[in-house]
Amino acid sequence: MINQYDYIFFDMDGTITDSAEGILNSLDYAIEKLGLEHRSRVEMQTFIGPPMLDSFERIWGLDEAAARHAVDVYREYFGEKGKFENAIYPDIEYTLSLLKMYGKHLYIASSKAEVFVREIIEHFALANYFDGVYGATLDGSRAAKTEVLAYAIAQSGLVDKSKALMIGDTDNDIIGGRENGLDTLGVNYGIGAKAELEAAGATYIVDTPKAILDIE
Repeated sequence: MINQYDYIFFDMDGTITDSAEGILNSLDYAIEKLGLEHRSRVEMQTFIGPPMLDSFERIWGLDEAAARHAVDVYREYFGEKGKFENAIYPDIEYTLSLLKMYGKHLYIASSKAEVFVREIIEHFALANYFDGVYGATLDGSRAAKTEVLAYAIAQSGLVDKSKALMIGDTDNDIIGGRENGLDTLGVNYGIGAKAELEAAGATYIVDTPKAILDIE
């Protein structure tokens, strides 16, 4: 059972929780308020995972100042309602409980603003499973998955990176893990596609939360 890894870093959106509803509703709010052009649901789903600032710049071609304002508007809805329009994936809590029982050190490393990550984890009564919960700063000074994960690793006290694993559902998670020298596990039940995880070079890919326990 995942014996070789003592430190395990989890993404949150698409890995711990299915947050699509709240994120997409928050985007709809921002689009209407800012008068942005509507995009397809498929394209909007690419917002789930990467830093929000980058996504506004990429999809609508906004400059940095306009994108920062768009993020602020997005957070008006997300901070009140969207963060809780969310659900834990089936068997995630079971998986976390077994990992904790076997003495693993568990962390969250998310590109979502850390204040929201902590509120969501508390809301779903998952905080006791994690030794640390880390996310992006509200001012964007720490936002990309590589940056957040590097910060989480530093805070964890990890010394031997061969004993650590990054788990996530998109190429951002896999790339962030690789750039920090960690093995990576892609989950194929979240937002990202299996082909995306394979192309990013995931060390492992699983189809269910319980399967995380069985990698060798």
